[in-house]
Amino acid sequence: MFKFCHITDCFQARGLDAAVRRLKLGESPGLDSISPEFILHAGSALKPWFCDFLTSCLRQLKILKIWRRALKIAIQKPEKSLGDPKNYRPISRLYVSRILARLICPRVEPTVDPLLHQERAGFRHGRSNVDQVTLLIQDIEDNFSSKKAGAMYVNLTGAFDTVWHRGLT
Repeated sequence: MFKFCHITDCFQARGLDAAVRRLKLGESPGLDSISPEFILHAGSALKPWFCDFLTSCLRQLKILKIWRRALKIAIQKPEKSLGDPKNYRPISRLYVSRILARLICPRVEPTVDPLLHQERAGFRHGRSNVDQVTLLIQDIEDNFSSKKAGAMYVNLTGAFDTVWHRGLT
């Protein structure tokens, strides 16, 4: 059974500072014009108010619309031509949403992590794509040595570029 009582506890300024420091500083703000530096260097009066506001958003399960809209910027991939849309990498600016996620995830992870299969790595602390590829290769090698394997081809070239971002969101 899930225990969610600790998830809605009030956020604290030190947790907010730690979440903001994990963001890349020195980048342009999102649509809300709030940069990570603004939150990090906010005065002693603003940080508790902002923590209370984020706590209220969490408890009411409501987030400002502007925090759900991303400022998307296309960055040209190195040494690629300008004419092909596949030669660009989209990035987005959602700082406050990222901060809120970084405040919530440590509260949720201890409850959810034990319920997940060990093979699942997505958005889990201490797991990465490298782990998944290693497990896949090991599984192929084990099956091949026991004569159970056939052929498997995976092409991830441009996978991120071809994702239906709106549907994924």
